[in-house]
Amino acid sequence: MRCRLAIFLLCSIFFFAACQSSSNENTSVTKRNNKKSAEEALETVFKIEDAITNFFKKRDRNSAEELMSEVSKNKVAEGSFKDERDGTVYKSVQIGKQWWMVENLKFPQGEAVCYKKDSINCEKYGRLYSWDEAEKACPPGWHLPQVSEVEILLKNAGGVQDEEKKFLWHNAGYFLKAKTGWQDYDEGVSGNGFDVLGFSAIAAGRFADDFFGFYWLNVGAWFIVSRKNAPCRFNMLLMGFDSGDATLFCQSEDSGNEKLLGEIESSRYSVRCVKD
Repeated sequence: MRCRLAIFLLCSIFFFAACQSSSNENTSVTKRNNKKSAEEALETVFKIEDAITNFFKKRDRNSAEELMSEVSKNKVAEGSFKDERDGTVYKSVQIGKQWWMVENLKFPQGEAVCYKKDSINCEKYGRLYSWDEAEKACPPGWHLPQVSEVEILLKNAGGVQDEEKKFLWHNAGYFLKAKTGWQDYDEGVSGNGFDVLGFSAIAAGRFADDFFGFYWLNVGAWFIVSRKNAPCRFNMLLMGFDSGDATLFCQSEDSGNEKLLGEIESSRYSVRCVKD
């Protein structure tokens, strides 16, 4: 519906501009004016499209906000525990029957790195891990979540699985994202979440082993999901500043895109552990 409206406006404006140009296209001055008019028309279309997008994002956010009291019932208790390996104390929260870490893992497993290799960032955002490192990094009594466990979390977070795009869970991002630290989508459209469950997902960015390096801090959260009993070679829980949805990403081995698989394999992401 949104796309049809934007396309209709686009066609209408360009049709109007074309009608104006057809009667005067014999002079160079008119051609320049027509080119300027077309550019202005295109700019107007983009502004209208942005306004439409912002309207729907605000509407979706307001609709999700009405569900806060119902979703918040799935937050059962809060706690904390110490990782005996390095003495780090983590906050935790019980959501439904599951206990989740409220903070990103910081344990220096393998070559796990701090964002921009700055230890201050480790304190706030945790470390970024490869898949192999992530499988071994969780503290004793905790483990890297499997796909089925993440699906339970998304359901407890009020997520509604898209009927066609099964990897997409509507509204879950609103209730899992932290209340601060996320980039705004646009003026008047916050990228922050409601965090009614205390999961406090933060946009800790990611690391790619190429010219991009560290990027997308305050823009996106990527949490590694275990390969155990997983349908795909790579599974991640994703959230972005520009949406209230959450994505349970799945990249299979037989996709045929070896370049993409290699890029994912060599990149590093955040880890949240769930209690055994």
